[in-house]
Amino acid sequence: MNNFLPYSKQSIDKDDIKSVEKVLKSNFLTTGPEVLNFENKVKDIVGARFCVSCNSGTSGLHLASLSAGIAKNDNVIVPTVTFAATANAPKLTGANVIFSDVDPKSGLMTKEHFLDALNKCKKLPKAVFPVHLNGHHVDLREIRDICLNKNILIIEDACHAFGGKIIDDKNNLVPTGSCHYSDMTVFSFHPVKAIATGEGGVVTTNNKEFAHKLKSFRNHGLTRNVEEFSIHELAYDENDKINSWYYEIQNLGFNYRISDINCALGLSQLRKLNNFINKKTELSNYYDKKIKENFNNIHPIKKSKFGISGYHLYPILVDFEHFGFSKNYFMEKLKSFNIGTQVHYIPVHLQPLYRTNNSNTGFNGAKKYYRNVISLPFYPDLSHKDIDYIISSISKIVEN
Repeated sequence: MNNFLPYSKQSIDKDDIKSVEKVLKSNFLTTGPEVLNFENKVKDIVGARFCVSCNSGTSGLHLASLSAGIAKNDNVIVPTVTFAATANAPKLTGANVIFSDVDPKSGLMTKEHFLDALNKCKKLPKAVFPVHLNGHHVDLREIRDICLNKNILIIEDACHAFGGKIIDDKNNLVPTGSCHYSDMTVFSFHPVKAIATGEGGVVTTNNKEFAHKLKSFRNHGLTRNVEEFSIHELAYDENDKINSWYYEIQNLGFNYRISDINCALGLSQLRKLNNFINKKTELSNYYDKKIKENFNNIHPIKKSKFGISGYHLYPILVDFEHFGFSKNYFMEKLKSFNIGTQVHYIPVHLQPLYRTNNSNTGFNGAKKYYRNVISLPFYPDLSHKDIDYIISSISKIVEN
């Protein structure tokens, strides 16, 4: 194999390039019509009332935390197996992050893990951030039932799950991001995600007040809405006519806006979303088949039964203890075969920012998952021939 196979990459074609080129030749590179077009298209796909775009999934999580009113000394619950942004976002607003354990076979937080984390809280948390890891879904129905009784907000980290679907109470499929069981949902459109905008993300919600706050915090806390103005002598001239240039900064906000360039790429990518999902579903099934045929001590992760996956990554669980070599050795050997891999993720509670004297206590599911998991190459342009080569390379390593 001469070409390097990365663990993931974007799929860009001529239509994507034409869409971006069109914006580059237009009058608006940012804060223009393509941003609103992109928001409306995502809103239609997921079936939420509101969709607010931003410049990354991370900023989306921060905006959601701010809009939810998560503040100093509030508690939030976050599964420890996730990217650090899930915990960092509410921490930036002053929250205490309480980590939950996860299922060692899927990496997902379950109802039991959520309840265990609740018991660690000296006061009820303001919010929980369920993470649909690898594209597979947490059981939001059971978590929602607990949260309703305790007035806990649910902010879905669905950065891995755009294009997926969740099973509702009537066994119907509803799009991830519809906020059927949550207050807000955050998506990422980083190049390795379901669609690429370069960098970018959105927050969806059915709550008008949250949507208003998301837009305000996204743009410096600024408003040009006359009905919201509070300083009359600045807003109006001597004839009591509104000053056309006037605006007010009413919140401490940020520049988290996404550009029209990013949204043009995103709109083009959205037209291929179903093709991307279908191809990755088929590739995942082929991987499953080949791994089960060839290995007894290497397994695909456990798939969630609570929805249809967005298929962001293809992780496997390797019994390194059985084979007698380390994860690093295995990944370096695969690299020598031109096969890129990655680890998703180091449990966040072990990071220096969050590490405590009790960091090595508990979290047995997360520790086992982290000990065994690696992500294999997985993207729409991957072929069966590529997967056969990957499986063959793994066989050579474990046999030797």
